[in-house]
Amino acid sequence: MSVGKVTPKKVFLLLTALVVAVAFVVYLFIIFDAFQYRQEMAERKIGDEIINIHKGVPRGWAYSVITDQGQIGAVGTLGQAVAQVDFSLPELNEKLGAGLQKKSIYFYSREAESKIEQMLTNEPASEQPCKPSLYHQTHDYIILTTTCASFSGEKYREYEQELKKELQEFWFQFQ
Repeated sequence: MSVGKVTPKKVFLLLTALVVAVAFVVYLFIIFDAFQYRQEMAERKIGDEIINIHKGVPRGWAYSVITDQGQIGAVGTLGQAVAQVDFSLPELNEKLGAGLQKKSIYFYSREAESKIEQMLTNEPASEQPCKPSLYHQTHDYIILTTTCASFSGEKYREYEQELKKELQEFWFQFQ
């Protein structure tokens, strides 16, 4: 069997086939990785209201979703949350020269509802350096924040209200 003469056209076709094959393998790895991520989040009970939070974040906001158990904060005496999301306004921080200002929210499972209600109503504020408050509720989560996890300054409060409004509109679908 003879391969014949190697021509530029044959080399081009061979390289094209090779590139397509490599691209297909990379695509499969990406799909597999996304599937694994979804499966891991489902096992850890991380819902779509956390995974897809980017859909509710207004333009100009930076955010980070923290789901690694060793890095998630806690509110009051509740213990570690399921997830934490930190928000910041990089342009405004830079413009005002205020350093890093951020807003943190903490997602707790509905299983902790009685503990949360008890903490919010019964624990004296004097025992808590960072006063906790209810931020929002979805079908699966109670979302809390604290006075320590909020912006300082009037300009930031305006933006914070916009953030809360947009997030609540996004979370409405999860009621």
